[in-house]
Amino acid sequence: MARRARWLASTFGAVLIVAALVATPGAAYAATISYPDITCTALSANVNRAMRFDPTNQNLYSITETGGSGNGINRLRARSTTPGSLNYYDFYFCTQSTTGDRWWSVRSTANGNWVAAEHGFSGADANLLRARTPTTTIGTWERYQLSVPAPTGPYSVIVSNVPLGGRSLALLTWSTGGYPARYASARFDMPNNGSGNIRGYQTYIGPWETFVVV
Repeated sequence: MARRARWLASTFGAVLIVAALVATPGAAYAATISYPDITCTALSANVNRAMRFDPTNQNLYSITETGGSGNGINRLRARSTTPGSLNYYDFYFCTQSTTGDRWWSVRSTANGNWVAAEHGFSGADANLLRARTPTTTIGTWERYQLSVPAPTGPYSVIVSNVPLGGRSLALLTWSTGGYPARYASARFDMPNNGSGNIRGYQTYIGPWETFVVV
């Protein structure tokens, strides 16, 4: 299976979860989650946050659809007008000692899972974001860059653990295994219950790729 062929931190040992569990609208979280050569840390300011996509037009919050089916199970979809218990996420800044890589990983509080970009899906579901990876493991499908959109010129990338609240941001999937990096886009052009599906889709940042952390 392509998913299992990728590198998994849990292959090399047990995961150490540090800090007391703190209540959130969904599952509890740990301030630090450590793997053999990876440490992921969430500032208190980046815990229990919602993502409001296309804030100037659609203005809809991402929800983790835990009641979905098939490829849609635990998918992220921008469709809520107000945030509820399924709309919150924890943003972890991760570092890998063996490679020097730094990235962000996103954990849904609705079920406690990491958000993965489903590179193995095809068609309209290609690179669909789903909260389906337990925090006992982490791989490259759970890695993202956070970029700050700019009207002109290059985007700035957030490469340190800083508070994200109130910022306009874009989420870039990790280039891995032949799958190119793509900005997560809320696909409001999809029909029926696919409208608002969040997928690693775009090569640039536009309104549908922009969200505000609230």
